Amino acid sequence: MGGRTNPLADELRDNYPEVENAVRFFGTGRNLYKYGDQQFYEEGFYLADSTVFDMFDYEFISGDKNTALDLPYSIVLTESISKKYFGTEDPMGKSIKNQQNEEYKVTGLIKDVPENSHFRFDALQSRSSIPGYQGSWGNFGVYTYIELPRGYDLEKMYTSLDTIVAQKVDPIFKDVGISIKYELQPIADIHLHSKIQDEAESGGDISYIYIFGAIACFMIIIACINYMNLATARSANRAKEVGVRKVMGAQKRHCLIKCVSAGNV
Repeated sequence: MGGRTNPLADELRDNYPEVENAVRFFGTGRNLYKYGDQQFYEEGFYLADSTVFDMFDYEFISGDKNTALDLPYSIVLTESISKKYFGTEDPMGKSIKNQQNEEYKVTGLIKDVPENSHFRFDALQSRSSIPGYQGSWGNFGVYTYIELPRGYDLEKMYTSLDTIVAQKVDPIFKDVGISIKYELQPIADIHLHSKIQDEAESGGDISYIYIFGAIACFMIIIACINYMNLATARSANRAKEVGVRKVMGAQKRHCLIKCVSAGNV
């Protein structure tokens, strides 16, 4: 799920045992970070729940994925960001500061998130670094992902989500006539099948795949028809030539040799 209210993950994790894991990514906006003489404005740094590496298989180069974001003011860097600030130095145990002079200790180093990933980032900071960032049920703008047992009936989950909305969200928005509904979708379906607004990355649309696929098939059919027309026209001309040769007394082998020779030209 994307763009959900901030406290939803905690509510699901604490009160709904069928939810095996719940992870959020909080955008931190554009912020200045520095290490020594190196300083850069970053927009791809996110706060994340400490269980993020239990849900997603990011490839660790250094650090322990089970504890990397357990402590406040810890940060996991991608390989490219590490080189940007530390060059060839080992970043583990070193710290970078933001413009609020908050110091984040590097507790993990991972490979860059692949370009074809649904959600891309440059670094993840421990969400416990800013406890007050939890927000209320009226705050949106956080990307929430939940893990359910394989084969779980999603209708049951929708019933639970409707209950949460009725108890927690509707009292905030009903006076202004706004209706809120949570939607579920498999991560693998997001790129081509998502109809939900405010996805982490711009996706595609399966309709375009069908349209362009149909156009490609139509063009192949047209090409085949053109080829058959040309082949038929050439065979008619060749039949006339063979007829003339036979009238002039050519034998079968002469016609055959001419056909092979013409085909190799």
